[in-house]
Amino acid sequence: MATQETKTAPPKASRLLIELDCLFDTRLGVLASMGDDALKAALNSNYYNRVSDYFPGIDYDTFKENYSKRDKRTLFNSIVTPIGRFAKEFALATLDNVNNSPFHYQPEIIVNMYPYVLTPDEQTLIVKGVKELTSGLCNIECVFLSPEKLTPLYLKLNLSILVMYEYDKWLEVHAQSNEWKKHTAPDVTLIAPMISMIKTERSSSSLEEAFVEMQKTVAPFVNLKLFPIEKFCLSLKPEHFQKYTESLKQT
Repeated sequence: MATQETKTAPPKASRLLIELDCLFDTRLGVLASMGDDALKAALNSNYYNRVSDYFPGIDYDTFKENYSKRDKRTLFNSIVTPIGRFAKEFALATLDNVNNSPFHYQPEIIVNMYPYVLTPDEQTLIVKGVKELTSGLCNIECVFLSPEKLTPLYLKLNLSILVMYEYDKWLEVHAQSNEWKKHTAPDVTLIAPMISMIKTERSSSSLEEAFVEMQKTVAPFVNLKLFPIEKFCLSLKPEHFQKYTESLKQT
């Protein structure tokens, strides 16, 4: 009697989607647009360990309004975050797994340009920069996906990891549209900052339990992993802040 050979299906391609708002510290770019005093006030506060995007001495509502109107100038005044290094680590880990697997595929990074309307040349520069950050280990693709277009089904079919800043709004958008009832993506990891998305002056330790509960609550829908906010901040040492503010004056 002939035996049927069991074939293992190849795994889903290893794809990482990163928002430009995570690859760059666009909070800093918005603060820069609000003037030197706002920028210095934020950087001189607990910027790398903050628990929300409330910066002492800066009107919270004004900042959030400016952030909602961010554009390419905001982007050009922003600086790369450690998420760039994470992208390279993702590529290296994927390639290492491939070397120990019968399946061969290149790690892919998808850069979500939303909400920035960039020219083809500007997008090419972004792709070139990501290639340099990842030492050319990845295929790079650009997309323009609003929170509404970035559906749970898209995650399920296309992604391994998603890096997003305002993840709370995205979760709510698809809760309101009932998309989470139709599709879930518990095997996709959503990396986001460990901060409150509303104004708060509570200590980080007092919020730890809330962050743990948040991750547990959404686990059936997506694998939420909250990273320290410093991972989403500019990769500059304090002594470089002055050079940064001086460079902004020349733009």
